[in-house]
Amino acid sequence: MTEIALGYIAQIRELLDTLEQTTSINVDEFRRELPNWTAMVLSYDNGWNKAKQFGETSLRFLNTLAPLLDGLVPEFTDEDIAEVGAGLTELLDLLSKKTTISRQLAIYLLNLINHAKWVVADAKIQGDFQLARAVTA
Repeated sequence: MTEIALGYIAQIRELLDTLEQTTSINVDEFRRELPNWTAMVLSYDNGWNKAKQFGETSLRFLNTLAPLLDGLVPEFTDEDIAEVGAGLTELLDLLSKKTTISRQLAIYLLNLINHAKWVVADAKIQGDFQLARAVTA
């Protein structure tokens, strides 16, 4: 779970870049909080309350940031996730029957599809950001 939480920190960093590029919102103050949020995640085994840099202000910044980022990540329903999973399975089936592409390309495509299938299978834990990236990247 700590690895997933650190992944969320990376996602926040990327979403801050997107927010800055697509709006006139100054995200510098949020960026300054990233080390504090990271410290909280990394101090988990010792108790989140012991993370010295993670105080009320950091919590308020994180709480304020959430609604600003909501519109940047599409939300997927269970039906959407099932449909993506079925599409990926269909791609794997097609790829296994295709003999005209090179082995290297087939391996590359298999890695991409299997990664996307992992994200779909783990969507409830990983969240919509990873699913959106897997589906649209």
